[in-house]
Amino acid sequence: MNFDFSSISPTAHTIAISAYIDFLPSLQYSKPLGTSRFLKTIQCLSPSGYVVVKLLIKPPETEIDMHVYLDRLNELKSQLHDIPNTLPFDTLIDSERATYLVRPYVRYNLYDRLSIRPFFESVEKKWIVYQLLVTLSKMHENGICHGDLKTENVLLTSWNWILLSDIGLFKPVYLPDQNQSQFSFYFDTIQRHSCYVAPERFKSQAEIDELSKNPENFKLRPEVDIFSLGCVIAELYSDGLPIFSLPQMFRYKKKEYIPNLDAIEDSNIRKLIRSMISLDPKERLSAKQYLVNFRKLLFPDFFYNFLYSYVKNLSTYSPTSTDPSSQFQICDYRIDRLYQDFDKISLYLGFKRNIIEADENNTQKRNEASLIPVELNLPGMNKHIPQNTAAIFKDESVNDCSSLILLSILCHNVRNTTHSSYRIKACDLILAFGEQLHDEAKFDRCLPYLINMLDDPSESVQISALCCMTQLLMMIDTITPINVHVFTEYIVPKLQLFLKRSYMAIKQKSLNMIASPSKFEDRSQPQTSSKSPDVIRGSYVRMVFACCLPYLAMTSKKFYELSVLLKNRVGTYRDPDIDSIIFNDRDRNEFEYAEIVQNFEHLTIQILTDSNIYVRIALMRNIRPLCSFFGKDKTNDVILSHLITYLNDKNPQIKLAFVSSIVPLSIFVGVTSLEQYILPLLVQALYGPEETIVITLLKVLTELINLGLVRKECFWDLVNLSVVLILHPNGLIRQSVLNLIIVIGKQLSMSDFYCMLYPLIRPFFQHEVTSFVWENLYIAAHTPLPRAVFNSLVLWSLSTQDSLFWQRLSIENGSKNIDMFGNAKLIFSKKRALNGSTSSSNGGRGNADDFVANFEVPLSSSDAEKIEKLKGLGLKSNELWKIASLRSYIYKVSRLSLRASKCKIGADVTRLIPRSVFIDVIHRYEANDRTEDYIISNPAENNRNLSLSSNNNGTKERGGPLILRNLQTPKPVVTTSDKMAFGESSNNFLKRENPLFEDFGDANVYDESMQLKKLTTDISYSYPGRNPFILKFLRSLVFEPDLQDYHEFGQLVDTTSIGVSEPVEGTNKTCVLVSRLIDHKASIIDLIVAPDHEYFISGDILGVLKIWESKRLEIDVTGEPCLSVNLGSPIKSICMMKDRHCFAVSKEDGSVDIFRVDFVSTLENFKLKVYPTTSITLLKHYKVGSDDQYASNLRFSLIRNKPYLFMVTPTSKIIGVDIRNMKEVYNLQNNIVHGSIQSLYVDGMQTWAVAGTNKGVIDLWDLEAGLCVKSTKFKHSSYGITKMVEVSNVLSSSKNNEKFVCFVGGTGDSDVIIWDVERAQPRIVLCSSSKKSFSTIELYSVCEVNDEIEDSILDLYINKKHVESDNGCTSVAYSSFDNSSKQGKILAAQHNRKIIEWDLSNFEDSRVVVDVRGKDGHVGDYPVYSETQVNSMLTFVHERYISAKNKDTTASNRIGNGPKVVSKAPCESISSLTYLQVPYKMVVCGDQSGAINIYR
Repeated sequence: MNFDFSSISPTAHTIAISAYIDFLPSLQYSKPLGTSRFLKTIQCLSPSGYVVVKLLIKPPETEIDMHVYLDRLNELKSQLHDIPNTLPFDTLIDSERATYLVRPYVRYNLYDRLSIRPFFESVEKKWIVYQLLVTLSKMHENGICHGDLKTENVLLTSWNWILLSDIGLFKPVYLPDQNQSQFSFYFDTIQRHSCYVAPERFKSQAEIDELSKNPENFKLRPEVDIFSLGCVIAELYSDGLPIFSLPQMFRYKKKEYIPNLDAIEDSNIRKLIRSMISLDPKERLSAKQYLVNFRKLLFPDFFYNFLYSYVKNLSTYSPTSTDPSSQFQICDYRIDRLYQDFDKISLYLGFKRNIIEADENNTQKRNEASLIPVELNLPGMNKHIPQNTAAIFKDESVNDCSSLILLSILCHNVRNTTHSSYRIKACDLILAFGEQLHDEAKFDRCLPYLINMLDDPSESVQISALCCMTQLLMMIDTITPINVHVFTEYIVPKLQLFLKRSYMAIKQKSLNMIASPSKFEDRSQPQTSSKSPDVIRGSYVRMVFACCLPYLAMTSKKFYELSVLLKNRVGTYRDPDIDSIIFNDRDRNEFEYAEIVQNFEHLTIQILTDSNIYVRIALMRNIRPLCSFFGKDKTNDVILSHLITYLNDKNPQIKLAFVSSIVPLSIFVGVTSLEQYILPLLVQALYGPEETIVITLLKVLTELINLGLVRKECFWDLVNLSVVLILHPNGLIRQSVLNLIIVIGKQLSMSDFYCMLYPLIRPFFQHEVTSFVWENLYIAAHTPLPRAVFNSLVLWSLSTQDSLFWQRLSIENGSKNIDMFGNAKLIFSKKRALNGSTSSSNGGRGNADDFVANFEVPLSSSDAEKIEKLKGLGLKSNELWKIASLRSYIYKVSRLSLRASKCKIGADVTRLIPRSVFIDVIHRYEANDRTEDYIISNPAENNRNLSLSSNNNGTKERGGPLILRNLQTPKPVVTTSDKMAFGESSNNFLKRENPLFEDFGDANVYDESMQLKKLTTDISYSYPGRNPFILKFLRSLVFEPDLQDYHEFGQLVDTTSIGVSEPVEGTNKTCVLVSRLIDHKASIIDLIVAPDHEYFISGDILGVLKIWESKRLEIDVTGEPCLSVNLGSPIKSICMMKDRHCFAVSKEDGSVDIFRVDFVSTLENFKLKVYPTTSITLLKHYKVGSDDQYASNLRFSLIRNKPYLFMVTPTSKIIGVDIRNMKEVYNLQNNIVHGSIQSLYVDGMQTWAVAGTNKGVIDLWDLEAGLCVKSTKFKHSSYGITKMVEVSNVLSSSKNNEKFVCFVGGTGDSDVIIWDVERAQPRIVLCSSSKKSFSTIELYSVCEVNDEIEDSILDLYINKKHVESDNGCTSVAYSSFDNSSKQGKILAAQHNRKIIEWDLSNFEDSRVVVDVRGKDGHVGDYPVYSETQVNSMLTFVHERYISAKNKDTTASNRIGNGPKVVSKAPCESISSLTYLQVPYKMVVCGDQSGAINIYR
């Protein structure tokens, strides 16, 4: 694209430019962006947003080959792929009529941005320069030079992330210095007449001809970009003023011109620019060298080690989804990332120290009832209260406002979030970042976005924005001339609109209800006065507005004072520009402040008269700043005039709020208003029925007197009215009265105290008080009336016929019976003494007006009956004066209570009629939407059910796909066992569709883990109404299907008939080896028995799983399994599901699978010619995380009808998954110091679990709370707890709620311990004769694991010697099927291969199943078992051997012949034990050699 080519481009076109764009179907023409001659720049709209199209219109009848240029652009695109700050053309299209170059549209370039507010701060300019240097450094390293670097080609995103565009690949390297047309054509397309081209690129025509002889001379060098970058940086720091025009460049080349850089304040910037625009290219450094040389001088360290990479990740992040809404998810991601990384951001950007120091030095505490000041709880903050600007920018502070860079990212993305939660996070981040900015940046960068979010559709966002805006304005300490009128012209109108909008929702809701009542009401239901959600939501917004309003008012006053100070300073400096713009009218500030006061007055009145009481309460709890803003006169006129009406409100909460706000209110209204308006109302409130208000009121009076706001003349009436409340049954009221009396006493002189105050209070104390402190007064005060007596008095005062006790006297002289607060006194009749005087007729101040002595109480006959009843409620005979003294108080309280009871608040719930709604829940299977993904690929095989065994005789077939889906022709192969069938296939199995089963081999194994049908729930209910709230509640009900609803788990197994058959003669005395199964080639891991005991399953360490039929054991003594499967990974644990033919198996590769067994008995189908086969089906699959390695100790448990599978990991985690969906529900981390978990038991009824570790610690977990409740261990041993099972009915005297577990290990001896879970101690210890140590209480004493014990456990190292010294039992099993033993039996295998069966019903009936005593020469000895109860909580059961000569007849009958054959013992140590009940009771044990022995 040289100059000659561009000259033939047509200047006028026969058709419109938009017609060329219409050629591209994915683009829509928007508007032109440039006016260049032959490359037209057009803005277009694409499906992914706006793009820029560079259009080259080809001349007609001219063939131009553009492939060379397009190939070069494609090559450039690939070279710039890893440079994030570049924007090459990403789409290149060549047609017959035109060529299209397309790239994303970026709104701003650096040239335009320099003239747009807010202007760049210093740190932002450095950030832009740093990005330019980094980008050029990477481009130059890749051998790419820009060639046309200028401010127009530096594009900027909204968050100042630069993108270099329009790389000058095809522009000339050298320009003739005598012809300016080429410069204007290529480098000055917008006619700015500024020059960024390096001077060495201007050559004479002769020099250009000479250089053209060598093509290498026409390659751009990095020095030309460095020169252009220096010009760009100079223009950036000169506020858009370029340093070179073309004539100046020619003069500069001749050394006749030097650009003036004095306007740039930063000396390092001047140094950088001078180096870059050096006339000699050799004196210019590379971009990389500039980055190194100016580190810490110009660019802070965090640019290099944090900020650039962090912003790059945020800017270049792209979601994996191609959905159009994913672009909005980018904004969510960025905000969430900034929020989560705030602690790291504050650390790297250097203001982490400010936050820590502010939290340490901050003594300001927020009122719990207020939202201001805002407390930030971002990561790295703990209830941090943002500080004022002056506190952040101290004299020694080096804050550079670096948070502006990330704040720009935040503010750009907050407008495009998908959920309100991200905008709420953005509000907190704006406030946190804004704290580190100077005041002008707070105004320009933070305030507009917070005010904009006041219009957010979500009220939660509105509230968060309002609180953060209030806090932000409070943090500002200075204002600039342009922000003087920010409240008048910006903030107050927004607040008025904000408050108005909160009322509009209510009105709209009311109109809708009037227009369509049936839409919102259910006519079949009684009408109630419930509030609509819109009313509640609008009230919530106004509540927060009421909390913020006082602080906004005070901030506006502060801004007014700052503007006055600024005006005076500007007047002193006599700046004509500022004076003419801002302060032309000297009285404008006063006028504006009056306008602000008026606006806040209207807002306050709206809140004070709001229909929702909680809005008014919110304002009263923050009333002090508002009173300070209005001053004395306005507070009396605006606030007090409305608040005094609240005491007449029917709701006690608003009364309480008013009483609580009196102290700050009284400070501003003055003493006169307090005595004339407030105190009379408070005195009346003393007689209110709400005792909480009375308590608060007494505390308020105490505080007012303590502050000196109540004159001494009022003290006597206050004491006279309140002292009788010492007899009140409410203890808090009594204490408050005593505090009031003490505070009044402190304000009086000695004479006033003893002459005036003490006579008033003395009758209410039992004896003289010498020290006037609270403790003495409280002890000396008369005891209060019982609550029952007080309540009866209130009821009695309402019916006063024929009563002298409640008889009131007429007032002869009204003025004497009115106190200072204007309240008339109630005078009740009294008896006169013999001298004709009453107790209060002495000449001094005398007793309190309401005090009446016992002899002065008049009683009629009906009164006497009432008094007798009160004595029955606790009134003493000498306490008649107490109820008489409280007459006036009780009389008023009863009348006010009666009046309040007639005015009920809220709905009358007694009129509501309950209604029954019947709900039908149906769970059914439907076809899965993804069924087609699982269809077998061979269409010919789709019409029949596939199985690995031939099944042509009507036996059960398997539905669904096999795990070996590419299996072609299954052929049964009958082995020598003549009952087993394995599938064979001619396929080589190299490509299996399900990698989970790659190692299963050719077995009858099926896969139903990928559901071809999904379980859905249909809910129907009998409610016929249309009430939307009831319908919403019914639709919100969730009914989870039970395990019975999942057909793949099979039906429940009937186990009632197991163990009821008559025992064979001799089976309870002798042990016979029935069968020895040696099919396994490695150590047995687990043995589990089917619920109906028809088969049992074994698994070994090589990953081989085998199923054995129980009834064939006595027929086929060598035995072969019904099914053998190689799982491909060592087995860690196997567990059978209760009452179902399902089991779980965990493997060393971290997988946990749940299988169903479809068992087919070969004996029952012996006459069939083709034998059916047993198969297993995979139902569920779970994968343990790589960090947790694998799962072991599997346990099924049903907790609140929800089926769970629990497991433990080597990292001491207890994991519980819901087997219905295999989602993790429990993830509990056991203390690693306690060791790795070796055994686990989970109780489903009481939601607890017991875990035993390899260091002997027994941890009890509460599954509901997710807490380890207790950790215990044996004091004198730390051996591992190897096996653990549940036992029931251990003791005949045990309660139903007592839980026991049985485990082996922990002591290092061959004993079995039955553990009391609740008491965390052993209850029964079963000690064999091979036990090396003598059983004592001390040996089995336990201790709770605390910090000291944990330290000793931490030091314990489990080495080989420690493991070899463990002589504990290797396995244990429990059975409760035996009818002869109500408590069940425990089977324990010892380390020497001996097996003992312990009978828990009668320990003497215990027996030895397998004995190995032949080596010791004691074959003729017989075991005897004896029980010793050490104490009420511990029992020992010992085994000892006696000689056959000494046995008695009873022992002989019990012992029988005894086992004498040693050869029938297992060959190796026993690793697993279990009971088998079919065809009769047998013991099955597996050893480490892989052999399985069955004893009868």
